[in-house]
Formats: sequence, structure tokens, C-alpha cells
Amino acid sequence: MLHAVSHALAMMLTMQPVAVTACPATTAEAKSRLAELATAHKLAPEAVTAGKYGPVSVSVLGVKATRVSAETSGDAFGGVPYLAAVDFSIPGTFADISALFLAAYPTTALFKSNCTQTMCTYTLANPADRQVGRFDAIVPRGALHVVSLYSDHRAPGKVVLSCMYRAQR
Repeated sequence: MLHAVSHALAMMLTMQPVAVTACPATTAEAKSRLAELATAHKLAPEAVTAGKYGPVSVSVLGVKATRVSAETSGDAFGGVPYLAAVDFSIPGTFADISALFLAAYPTTALFKSNCTQTMCTYTLANPADRQVGRFDAIVPRGALHVVSLYSDHRAPGKVVLSCMYRAQR
């Protein structure tokens, strides 16, 4: 009897849906994934940041992205630079990938997913939460706060998953 119960429990645990790997939750995780990409494909970190390299294979949203690039911000006028966004270029149509996006980013009490015919976004559900005091309580510094999916106008047949992060300072 105990063996049957443990076998049933093991089956339940192995049949649970696997979480879809999507945007890294923090800039620290994003930087780590970018470093892993550079190491795995023997690329200079600067090339990875700029997205200037041949196609690669990076798992995101349950499919393979062929290019990843990063964008920094905050360094104008002597500011402190920070990782502002990481973009994944994914082969496929917007219609196909948007279903994966919605599965990875379901609407919750604090965040909502919204799609049109050409773009999906995942952002704060209540616009009032964007006020400084409320925003600080919901989105820690360096955390993911907006995710977008849209057709890549520079590369037909591809979509871009854009992961945007809050400044760390």
C-alpha cells in the first residue's frame, strides 16, 4: 500500500506542468543569463550586449530564441548605468508566440496581460500603482516590471520578447 501511494505521489509530481522560462525576474538574473550565453557560445560580453553575433539557441517561452541583446540606460549626464532591457528574438509568428506569452504571464491582482493584434504587454494592472510610493512597494529596484511581445519589424517571421527592468538606484 505504501509503495502504491508513493508511486502515485511520484507520478503526480512528475506530471505537474513545467514553468515556462521567460524573462529573468531581476537584472542580476538577466546579467547571469547573458554571461552564460557568452560563455556557452564563446562570445565577448560586449557582442552579447549589442546582439552582434551569429544565431544562437536560447530557451525562452518554451521555444528557442536565436538572438539576445541588452540595453543599458541611466548613464546620460553622469548618471549610473543600469540594465534597462533584455530582448529575445524568436522565430515564429506573433499569433503563435502570443499564446505562449499569455501562458507565461497570466493576469494577477497586481499585474495584467493585454494583447492587441500586434502586441502583448504585461504591466501593472492599476495605473495608480505607478505613483512613486506605491511603485516602490510593488516593484523592487532591479526587478522586471514590463514585458512586451511584438513582431520584429526588422526581421519578418520573428517576434521580440522585451523584458524591461527598473533602475537599481
